[in-house]
Amino acid sequence: MGLRHVIRDSTSGEISRRSMQCHRARGYSSATCVETESITQQRDPAICGMLLELHSVCYREFSTCDKLELLELCHKNKLGRHQEFAALMIDVWKDIGTLKQHEILVYHKICKEVSDELWDGREARSLHDSDSLYERQFSWELNILHNHTLSPTLEQYRKKQDLIQGYGTLFGCVIAYSLKSTLEKATNGTLHTFGSCENGLWVRGSDVDMCLEIPNCNSKRHWLSKLHLIRSTLSNNSIISNITIISAKVPIAKLYNRDNHNFCDISINNTVALDNTRFVKAMVGLDYRVVKLARFIKYWATCRCINNRSQGTLSSYTLILQLFYFLQNRSPPILPLYKDIELPAPEAEASSTMFMTDTEYVLDVIDNTIDREIFNKCAYLGQNEESLTQLLFDFFSFYSDERFQGGRRGSTIDLYTNDISENHLGVLVMKCPITGKNVNPFTITMWQSIYREFKRVDTCIKERRPIPQICMKVSSPPLEVESELQRKHARMMRQMMLRVKVPQVKGNRVLHKQELH
Repeated sequence: MGLRHVIRDSTSGEISRRSMQCHRARGYSSATCVETESITQQRDPAICGMLLELHSVCYREFSTCDKLELLELCHKNKLGRHQEFAALMIDVWKDIGTLKQHEILVYHKICKEVSDELWDGREARSLHDSDSLYERQFSWELNILHNHTLSPTLEQYRKKQDLIQGYGTLFGCVIAYSLKSTLEKATNGTLHTFGSCENGLWVRGSDVDMCLEIPNCNSKRHWLSKLHLIRSTLSNNSIISNITIISAKVPIAKLYNRDNHNFCDISINNTVALDNTRFVKAMVGLDYRVVKLARFIKYWATCRCINNRSQGTLSSYTLILQLFYFLQNRSPPILPLYKDIELPAPEAEASSTMFMTDTEYVLDVIDNTIDREIFNKCAYLGQNEESLTQLLFDFFSFYSDERFQGGRRGSTIDLYTNDISENHLGVLVMKCPITGKNVNPFTITMWQSIYREFKRVDTCIKERRPIPQICMKVSSPPLEVESELQRKHARMMRQMMLRVKVPQVKGNRVLHKQELH
């Protein structure tokens, strides 16, 4: 079937009987869906559109010359964005060797003009079409990352349960006793799990954090003594190859398996961490998006080496509080304000001071409120329908704002009052809603290097970068990398200065090399 035959019949008001038979034979009826009024008002584009669809079904019946003629016709009628236009261009390119020289020049001209049109329209696309396309692609990558890399496996949960309760096998060894009962008996305390393994934000491959609550054990010296007792108690354990005691502000015992993997950390009377865990768990359970957002943000921070408080960067709890504040201030809010889920303290403890310090009572209030009253008290919950991708984009846009950059002025975010205020520390201060304290002190230079990481992600998103580029792994914290670059540049400058020959002057005459000797 020749293209001219189809065009001749089409321009007379209808597609030829042969063309329609070809459509029906292949069950393709797109051409018949074009309304008569549309053809009358925009005759050529409508016809060209039908021909493009016809080509997609009967492409073998079009010669390369016919395809080129159709391509030229569609290009003149501004159908470059038709879904079949690109396929037609590729079909012509595959058989370009069968065309004559002048036909090849026509094809190249069309390609150049299409390219110019796409380039000239890039700004408009970035505001409309490419935004949607990028969000869909990012959402797909985010789901793949979460389901296949971040989300813990059932085996990981089983190992956690086996480690605590002592049933089944762990790391290839049969566990004949309960770690919980063993440590509680040895220390006369109560063993709790806390952190991400307990609050719902656990990620694949993470360790288990445990805390022993022991009465009358209130000093660092007592804590270290109990940790040494734990090491002695577990010294003959078949799954533990080594136990290292870290004498930090809150001392911990790090347990390593036979593969030298740190699978468990144990601390003593770390009640603040227990309270934080219960608070985070309460909030995470209110909206399914919180888990995915928090896991991705923590993954990004880990990849960029800014998720290690011992190195002066962000703690996981700080990142979570940043996310909570952001979600509490969406429209409508995704999470409730702390005050919205607060119940009055008993009359004997009615002062605000008692409320802020009596964390055990506060968390009991939250736990008991969630199942019964929290959605009734916060009618706005469940009404926000923003996509996960848009929330993530806006999170980084929010924290890359200039007011958070630090330096002469810093910003304080108080999750109890839901306020942002300036501070004279020159850094970001995140105040815990439970204790009212700054959860993560920074130096100015360290915070500014962290802020630049938030700014970097915001720039990457605006440039439509994929997740692997956003989460590109580095081996050192940004401040160390920047310091090393500065030292490298300083060395280069010194070497350049040494290579410059500075002539010596005696009187008004420059001494030459021979005269210097």
